[in-house]
Amino acid sequence: MREGFFFMIQQIVKRDGRMAPFEIDKITNAILGAAQASGGQDHDMAQELAEQVEKTLEETAGTETPTVEQVQDTVEKVLIESGHARTAKKYILYRNERTRVREMNTRLMKVYEDLTFKSSLENDVKRENANIDGDTAMGTMLKYGSEGAKQFYEMYVLNPRHAQAHRDGDIHIHDLDFYTLTTTCCQIDLLELFHGGFSTGHGVLREPNDIYSYSALACIAIQANQNEQHGGQSVVNFDYGMAPGVKKTYFKRFRDNLARALELLGNVEDAADVAARILDELEQAGVRDVLALRGDRTPTRPESPDFKHASDLTAFIKWKKPGFSVHGACYPEAHPEAATLQQDVENLRIKQANGAEHLLTQLFFDNMHFYRFLNLARRAGVTLPVSAGVMPIVKRSQIERTVALSSASLPSEFTRMVSRFQDDPDSLYEAGIEYAVNQLRDLIEGGADGVHLYAMNDANVAAKVYEGIKDLL
Repeated sequence: MREGFFFMIQQIVKRDGRMAPFEIDKITNAILGAAQASGGQDHDMAQELAEQVEKTLEETAGTETPTVEQVQDTVEKVLIESGHARTAKKYILYRNERTRVREMNTRLMKVYEDLTFKSSLENDVKRENANIDGDTAMGTMLKYGSEGAKQFYEMYVLNPRHAQAHRDGDIHIHDLDFYTLTTTCCQIDLLELFHGGFSTGHGVLREPNDIYSYSALACIAIQANQNEQHGGQSVVNFDYGMAPGVKKTYFKRFRDNLARALELLGNVEDAADVAARILDELEQAGVRDVLALRGDRTPTRPESPDFKHASDLTAFIKWKKPGFSVHGACYPEAHPEAATLQQDVENLRIKQANGAEHLLTQLFFDNMHFYRFLNLARRAGVTLPVSAGVMPIVKRSQIERTVALSSASLPSEFTRMVSRFQDDPDSLYEAGIEYAVNQLRDLIEGGADGVHLYAMNDANVAAKVYEGIKDLL
């Protein structure tokens, strides 16, 4: 007993009913921590306040052992009455936060208890997900993790107001256990997905061309998406989304059957027959990559009714030889027969839809034309890799023949080079190599999907150009 017959506090009652030693240092540290949170640093003052708390408890507790809550109430009282309002506020906020955490932990333990000892018939938590059997060992383990994650998000991630609203039922946060991990639940619009093809994250799938491909790719899309996120995957208007595939398949079958009918009735060999025979020969020779070109129109050669466009030939090759890789041509400065570059790019979408897997550009001498074309193509939905075609001009005759046929524009840097060396074949040769090397280096460093060298069967030209760019390959 102290002077004044006050009971000397030696123990406190913890919240679970157990007895623990009374330690004034813990009160000192708690007060100092609150003071530091509000800018204070005076340890001696914290010690004095702790002693005042002890004295107040001895006066009020009598012979009864005080509880933890009584100790904390007394700390608040002493801080406020001593004029330490800011420290008192920090202490109260800390106390409230600890109370909230304890309540959350208590609730989590109660959930774990119910998961462990109650069947799904008695426990709503075990039944809330129809895809999980809560009575199995793995089902229960999944719920342990799920409920623990929910408690974590409520305590440390969500705005406290939102967490309280969720607990009160004013709002519902769906799949809260996956809150920070991934998106959840998705409706897939097949029409938008298939338009221009789509990426799985590990590669790009081109726009399908028949109902079989539409159906298979729909399954791939759902599976790929399910691997990346939680929750259900659904497809809205599945039949409506498949309709373009039905239309394409009907058109292909109608065209093919009509061609067969004409062959039987007319008993004549047409371009399709010739193309089919050539494809068989290529396959037998081990060729699997082909470049599908319509060719230039000439008055002396009648146009094929089967292949009016390169896209028609592309579709035919993929029909006859699905395992072949079909490459197509494109024009950075627009095809000579196209009204605009935009129109030419739109035609590339048809080529892509008919099965082309890669594009190779016509030659050009100004890289800005390539970059502008590529940007326009990507915005239009052309997702195929595009290799830039470059031709070293090493002879004056090439300018008069090849350049004229390609319809490529000539930048001022190129024309100055030609004018300077047109009467000096050796210098023109070296300058042409240098120009092509500079052009290719810029394309490679600028992110072109690939480059193609029009060497015109000149191995020496190819070797010299390679020496100039090999450090980038």
